Amino acid sequence: MRALALATLAAALVPGLACGMPASSITGNVALTSDYLFRGLTQSWSRPAIQGGADYADPNGFAAGFWASSVSERSYPGGTLELDFYASYGLAINNDWSWRAGIYGYAYPGANLDQAGLASRSLNTIEANVAVGWKQFTLKYNRALTDYFGVGTEQGYRGDSRGTGYLQLDATFPLGDAIRETGLNLASREPEIILSDHVVAGLHGRPEIHALIHDKQISEFVHRGDHQPRND
Repeated sequence: MRALALATLAAALVPGLACGMPASSITGNVALTSDYLFRGLTQSWSRPAIQGGADYADPNGFAAGFWASSVSERSYPGGTLELDFYASYGLAINNDWSWRAGIYGYAYPGANLDQAGLASRSLNTIEANVAVGWKQFTLKYNRALTDYFGVGTEQGYRGDSRGTGYLQLDATFPLGDAIRETGLNLASREPEIILSDHVVAGLHGRPEIHALIHDKQISEFVHRGDHQPRND
């Protein structure tokens, strides 16, 4: 009776066990990096960052997860942490084609442009995305559902940045039998990514905020996607 109860409990906790379907998977990751780069721009002001996250993948096509990293207050005024939350659903069409749609959120607790002496504006961002995959290539369209990393009229732009969209092209290439599970991904951060843009510069940039503060005074403030911070 006890064995039967344990078997019933195991079947309830592991979806698909009783019917022979592949089980869902939960994976985690932890890293200590010398510099946190996102799409070619440093988020930790060229200093080490500690990172980690967890991903859930269901064989029916649903995936979700979270990821966190330390960041510099010079990149995100008032903030020292980035929290990413994401979820998506997708299916394979055949051996070559697949599709996936999802949502991705970036949160920076405590970060706000008013910490740099500017008009109050949150840097939190939510994006929706849809992707089509063919063999090792993936074409994804991303669209901001909120203002895009704090960009708005308060910073001198002609309008708010809600609705900002961009395309990205990813590719995964096997590197050999010994490391055949390793690939190269050029842009996105999703549960299915092998090598992500935490360490690989992407194809498309995003506006970044860099504030250099001396004795709580702003000596330089730049809000441009192509800006590279100074190390002075």
